[in-house]
Amino acid sequence: LFNENCSDMQTHHGECSLVAMRGHVDTPCTEEGTFRVSAAEIAKKILAMSSTDSVADILPRCPTHKVLVIFNGCMSCGHLFTDTSWDDLPKYDKKAMALLEVDKKKRKAAELLANQIRIEAAMLQFERDAVWDKLKGRGSSKPIDTPVERQGKDILKDLPPLPPAVHKFKPRDCGPECTRQHFGDGDCLECGRDYGDHSGHTCWEGTRGRWLLPAGQV
Repeated sequence: LFNENCSDMQTHHGECSLVAMRGHVDTPCTEEGTFRVSAAEIAKKILAMSSTDSVADILPRCPTHKVLVIFNGCMSCGHLFTDTSWDDLPKYDKKAMALLEVDKKKRKAAELLANQIRIEAAMLQFERDAVWDKLKGRGSSKPIDTPVERQGKDILKDLPPLPPAVHKFKPRDCGPECTRQHFGDGDCLECGRDYGDHSGHTCWEGTRGRWLLPAGQV
């Protein structure tokens, strides 16, 4: 947290940090008083933050004191705590940043793989259509008697089938009625921790955890 001196997560959010920390400064931020940015404006900047940006890069600065405004949230990922009470703030987790970076890499790799699959599937369909149109172009009354056309017909029969529907590849995760002990099933999809760090299916912050089910499990 940028501000650890006030338990109200909304009072100083977006306020000039120099004024918020000291309470009084000799030079006011603006002619109208303390410089402040609305929570809505900060939220828009967080949503538009790219993977290469940090929270400090996108936060507004006081035009007079040249300091960042107070940000009551995670300075690594941009998660806001303005709707969270002081007593419900999550505990510090030294693994959280590393888990976040791993998750970003997984998402990027999955996106690249999905794009490549779409390109390959489109090319396969295009080749199928081209061969089929070539064979149909002769008309049903004309037999396929040239070597090139016979080869085209053989190619059409030898083409691999179209890939199955996407939903067949979607991994299944355990539902709200799951009682399986997920030792060895990887990290929790909700908090990123091992099953041994949970109380049953309950994550350390109180939410219900989810794990990918092994193939064949329902």
